[in-house]
Order: sequence, then C-alpha cells, then structure tokens
Amino acid sequence: MPLSLRDLLNRARWSDANLHALELVVVHRGAPDDRRTVAGAMVSDVGASGVTLTPSREDEEAPFLPYHRFLAVRGPHGLLWDKEQGVLPTAVAREATVTSSDEPVGREVGVAHEVVLRAATDTTPIVIDGSAGEGGGQILRSSLTLSLLTGTPFVIDRIRGKRKKGGLLRQHLTCVNAAAAIGSAKV
Repeated sequence: MPLSLRDLLNRARWSDANLHALELVVVHRGAPDDRRTVAGAMVSDVGASGVTLTPSREDEEAPFLPYHRFLAVRGPHGLLWDKEQGVLPTAVAREATVTSSDEPVGREVGVAHEVVLRAATDTTPIVIDGSAGEGGGQILRSSLTLSLLTGTPFVIDRIRGKRKKGGLLRQHLTCVNAAAAIGSAKV
C-alpha cells in the first residue's frame, strides 16, 4: 500500500521524531501564487483531513491546515512529497532502510493472579474472582459488558473483597440492573 501524506507526517512525528525538521509548502489563503512555508515544529496534530498548527499567540485559536492546500513537504535531505507526484521514491526508500532491529522490543506482562475461579460448564456459569486486581467495580463492569456481548452468564465471588467496605455499592447495583434490563437477563 502506498504511503500517504498523512502516513508520511505521522511517521516523521512518531517513528523518526523529526517532524520539526520538515517544511510544509502550502497555498496560503487560497490564492494560487500566495505560497507559504510552515515549519514542521508548528504542527501539533496530524489528522485525517489536515494538520493542526500551534497558535502563535495564547489567546488565538489553533489554525487548521487542510491537506488540499499542501503543495510540497521538504525534509532535511530534499523533497519528500509533492502534490502532483505524491510521496516520492526517496521517502519510501528511506522507510525501507529502517530495519526491525531499529524497533523497540516489547515484552509480555504476565498476569499475577487468576480471575476465573471456576470455568463454565453446561449447567453452571463461569465464576469470576471479584477481588482480583484492585478488587473494585471495574471487574464487575467488564464482566457485565462481556456477558452482554457473548450471552455468557457469570457469577462474581468476593466482589470488592479487598476493600474496607466490600460488596456492591449503589452505583454497582445500578450498573447490574441496567445491564440486566439491556440484555433481558435476570439478576
């Protein structure tokens, strides 16, 4: 898939961290001969239809620059994008030279505790440990959501078991009743 202008700018912003080194050549105010060069350091956000620039004054609204006003994008080593040609081969070639060894290596974080106390069978629902993790209402809300999506019933044991005030509070009961009403379930 060819590299788009947005992809090029996002790569410069996040992967290469050199968005500040780019120059954006744009049509200013819509007049064909009114060209303006915007420093890449002025770009605060790269969106689907254009870029948002950092305002020059604090009381000023952030200017938006739509992609259709772009004429060219220049980098430290020359032209990277042109309105008529798109992303130039030199920009794509530079992307191809980035090897996977340049990418940071992630690692999987192991789960320190089991959340499922008992697996579901044909006759009994899954039993979830309500005291897992912080033992708050988030495990209840996540379980309710997944149950609604999959149609799988569940039981929570020791809900908020690590808290000083264990058990369900009003907001948790409201959430359970709302989920039951949405899913036509019984509590």
